[in-house]
Amino acid sequence: MPILNFIRYHFRRGKKCVEFGSGEVSTAFLSKIYEVQCIEENQDWMERFEGVKYTYASIIDGWFEPNTVRRSMPNDYDFVLIDAPCDVNWRANLPVYWKIFKRNKPVVVHAEFDIDILACKRLAEKLKKDCVFFTTEDCHFCVIGMSRFLRFKSHIRNFFHNIFSKEKIRLK
Repeated sequence: MPILNFIRYHFRRGKKCVEFGSGEVSTAFLSKIYEVQCIEENQDWMERFEGVKYTYASIIDGWFEPNTVRRSMPNDYDFVLIDAPCDVNWRANLPVYWKIFKRNKPVVVHAEFDIDILACKRLAEKLKKDCVFFTTEDCHFCVIGMSRFLRFKSHIRNFFHNIFSKEKIRLK
C-alpha cells in the first residue's frame, strides 16, 4: 500500500504511532516496525496483533467517542494514522475533534471519498497546518502537518551533503 510505504520512508523504526482503526494489512505492517496504540471501534478487531495496545471506542456522531480517545491518547507519539471507521461519511466530523491531536505531530489520513478531502482540509485549518494529498491507482491519502518535517529533513540532508562533498573536504 502506498500509504504504508510513505510512512515507512518518513518515520524510522521504533517510532510511536496512534492508529485509528486496525486493519489486516496496516496494523500487521505497523506493528512490526513501530510501537502502535490502536483505537478501534469494532470489537472483532480487538487484540488481533501481538504488541499492539488496543483501546475500544464506540462511534458517536461519525467519529470515535471523544472522552475515550482523550483518555487513551498517549502523551508522546510521533504520528497518527487514521484509517477508520469505515463508512462513507465517517470523516465528515473529524475536524470537530481537532483538539485531540498534537499540533506538532503529522496526521496521515486514508482519504477515499470527496467528503474525506473536505474533512482533511478543515482539520488542517483547525490545526493551522498544511495539507498534502497523494493519489495513486491503489490509494488516496492526505498528510497534515508534514511539510515542516519534510523541509527539515531535506535541510539536514543538504547540510551533510555539503559538508562531505569532495569540494568541501580538504585532506592535509
